[in-house]
Amino acid sequence: MVDQGLISGSNFALGILLARWLGAVEYGEYALAFAIFVLLSLVYQSLLLEPMSVFGPSAYRQKLRGYTGTLIWIHVAIAFATFVLLGGAALVFGHFPRFGDLPSALLGASIAAPCVLLFWLARRVYYLKLASSKAAVGAVLYSVLLFGILALLHSLHMMSPMLAFVIMAVAALVTSSYLLLRFKPVFTWKNADPTLQQVMRENWHYGQWALASAIFMWVPWNIFYTLVASFSGIAHSGELRALLNFALPLAQTYAAFSLLFLPHAASINKDKGWNAVRRDSNRITMLFVLGGIVYWAGICIFRTKLIALLYAGQYTNIKHLLPWIGLASIFWGAAQGPALALRARKTPASVFVMYLVSAAVAVGVGVPATLRYGLAGAVAAMLLASAAAWITGMIRLAKAPAMAELQQAA
Repeated sequence: MVDQGLISGSNFALGILLARWLGAVEYGEYALAFAIFVLLSLVYQSLLLEPMSVFGPSAYRQKLRGYTGTLIWIHVAIAFATFVLLGGAALVFGHFPRFGDLPSALLGASIAAPCVLLFWLARRVYYLKLASSKAAVGAVLYSVLLFGILALLHSLHMMSPMLAFVIMAVAALVTSSYLLLRFKPVFTWKNADPTLQQVMRENWHYGQWALASAIFMWVPWNIFYTLVASFSGIAHSGELRALLNFALPLAQTYAAFSLLFLPHAASINKDKGWNAVRRDSNRITMLFVLGGIVYWAGICIFRTKLIALLYAGQYTNIKHLLPWIGLASIFWGAAQGPALALRARKTPASVFVMYLVSAAVAVGVGVPATLRYGLAGAVAAMLLASAAAWITGMIRLAKAPAMAELQQAA
């Protein structure tokens, strides 16, 4: 929890500081570039990080150093592809003057991507050894470097969207080097154990459904940066990011607890059966919903003062949209309960359907709503998409026993 809290807290604080120091247009450029980076990073999370969390502590428990060395080769390939795609996007957008400095922000994201992804890998390695305290040391180092460099550049009046990404790159690269040097992974090309081909085959077999689900999970909360920027201007994309910054701490809390609840639910499914998992799913849903209500009640009651304080008087014109973002966030948290149960039952296709429906609502409603009503339409579409994810998850959860019987009969 300390490790997760430091990283999510650093991301939240960075977003707030950039909103204070950058103009609305520059902040919108940063938000749009970051959303594109998050989309590309889903490939990395689904095909490398999630499978390593499953196979590392089980199949490769006795040879983690060799396994980590093999994973780093895969990291190089995915990180290079991400660098090329973001760099290519920067070149493409550079031909359109209406996008302003967005190309330089994308260039910064292309520099940051390989370093940040390596940092994610280096931290996750220590979780395989159940040594999260060492990962937390890395989180402390990353936070100190990030805010130390950030303060220096701000004092020199050199802050820009591109430099924000470069700061992340430097902090992540230094911290990753420290963590990996302590872990001492084994790099072998020809006689690797396990082999590169073996690990790639396992990761693809496990991660293909996770990748599809993750992409559709990205859509309801990130596609609107592009829609708002296209229909209303990049400055309004910055306003959307300023709103969503308030949802970030709760989303990170959901993610942190999910890391604990998923293996617990899988164990319950094996030992006590599906009905016990479903009961636990309902409890988790209630926990997330009640926690979300308490969190957002405080945010909404004091939203005027909070926005003025955090953003130095900027973005007060959008405070009326904050309760609707809160409601969308609560529905999104409620959807995590059925999603965790379905993952524990090893039915990733059902999770895929949940987020496919949510993404379809986001696009089908979001495009005309954003075109007609701008930022308010985008927020309304996000609310409907989040509610759709929860409703679909509950339906799939209710049908899960019947689907299992059909699979066994087939």
